[in-house]
Amino acid sequence: MTSCCVPAPSLKTTANAPRAAESLIHDLLAVMDNLELALRNAEGESGPMIEGVRLVHKQFIDTLTRNGLEPIEALGKPFDPNFHEAVAQAPSNEVEPDHVIEEYQRGYRLGGQILRPSKVLVSQRADAAKGA
Repeated sequence: MTSCCVPAPSLKTTANAPRAAESLIHDLLAVMDNLELALRNAEGESGPMIEGVRLVHKQFIDTLTRNGLEPIEALGKPFDPNFHEAVAQAPSNEVEPDHVIEEYQRGYRLGGQILRPSKVLVSQRADAAKGA
C-alpha cells in the first residue's frame, strides 16, 4: 500500500527551503508595516479592537523574531549605506552630520544578511544646506 498524496521532499526542494523562508518573511514585512501604521494612527485610543491589534502585532513580531528576524537600529546612529537607505537629508544644528534623524521604514536582518535596509532621513550641517 502506498502513502497518500504526500511526496517525499526532494533534494532540490530541501535546498530551496531557506530561500523560500526568506522570501516569505520578506513578504510578511508589508503586513507588519501595516499593523504598525494602524497602531500609530490609533495612538491615544483604547478599546477591545485596538488591544486586539496590539496583541496580534506583538505575536507577529515574536514569531518573526523566533525565526531569526532582527530589526536594524537606525535612529540616532551614524548613517551606514550597508544598513540604511537615505530617502532625504535635512539640515540640523542639534544632530551631528550624517546621522539618522528619522526612520521612515524599519529595516531588518535575517540570518545576519540584510533583508530590507532602513529607509531614513539623514542629518547634514545646517550651513551645508545653504550652500556655504
